[in-house]
Amino acid sequence: MMVDYEYKTPSPLWALHDQFTVLEAAMLHYGVDPKDDQWDSDFAGRTFDNAHTQVEIISAAIKKAVTGGKLKASIRYPIHWVENSAWGITEEVLATTWPNMRYMLTGEDHPPEEDRECIVVVKSPDWNKTTIEREDLREWLRSRGVTNGFFFSEAERQGEPEYLNPKHPHYALKLAALVRAWEYVSNTPDYERGKSVKQRIEKWLTVNAESLGLADEEGMPRKGTIQDISPIANWDTKGGAPTTQNGTTP
Repeated sequence: MMVDYEYKTPSPLWALHDQFTVLEAAMLHYGVDPKDDQWDSDFAGRTFDNAHTQVEIISAAIKKAVTGGKLKASIRYPIHWVENSAWGITEEVLATTWPNMRYMLTGEDHPPEEDRECIVVVKSPDWNKTTIEREDLREWLRSRGVTNGFFFSEAERQGEPEYLNPKHPHYALKLAALVRAWEYVSNTPDYERGKSVKQRIEKWLTVNAESLGLADEEGMPRKGTIQDISPIANWDTKGGAPTTQNGTTP
């Protein structure tokens, strides 16, 4: 029987992280806080706990994407040391430099015997130490048609482009204002009927200046800025008197 336990939702502090392990990424995407004390990884994949089953499915997809070269990751490999401090090689250097080597011996190039000093590098990734960058996760999820969950903003979840999201680090205020003006005027033919496209765009930007960030400290529209950027969204660059959809002058 499938059961749903009440796990904690992700803490907002996870937004401060730029790198995630596979399990962290899978749990966050599903909507469970990786630090929830009730979570037991030993339950993963068992049919009586729906959350663990779903997280296991997501984890498997991430692992296959990483090993298949479709998702970038800082892959770490398990290392087993057998008494040889003279090598002077750190675990991190060895894991990232020689991921395909299984044995390193003192003067030997074949599998070790019980009494021979060696370093054993396991070729399968250590998924508890392998990490993935936030933006690489987002890019991979988008490539799979997924734009919901922890790694996407509310605007992205609703299908709104990133360049219209004020919280995006590369948000361009004037670009967003022009796109919104173009969308409204082009889809509302009766708006300011009788005026040119450029005039209609200027009017809309002026009326909505404060909400678009195009107003001064007193809330008054910045007319100079609006006049400067309006031509960019003007699709009727031929000029002349405005016409109706039938080609006649109103």
